[in-house]
Amino acid sequence: MTSTNLPTSPASERNKQPILDVLVTVLPATGHVLEIASGTGQHVCHFAQRLPALRWQPSDPDAPSCETIAARIAASGLPNIEPPVLLDVQAPEWLVRAS
Repeated sequence: MTSTNLPTSPASERNKQPILDVLVTVLPATGHVLEIASGTGQHVCHFAQRLPALRWQPSDPDAPSCETIAARIAASGLPNIEPPVLLDVQAPEWLVRAS
């Protein structure tokens, strides 16, 4: 999967900046952030680029989505995003496994 053929979400494009505007008011200056249901990875890359002092951990319950997220992270070249993990928040226990 190349960066030119990665799936995108129009809704993610529309709301990434309004969400970031809130995140900058509530997140600490440094630390780790777990993103739940990262989907296409558009948000995590946008946030990581603009908040470089934070380490970002994307997650998704869907393995193909994790592949897309990993490809988007690789294309971004951002050093502050961890590889995506498979995480189903509806599971009785959170067993986090690298994709």
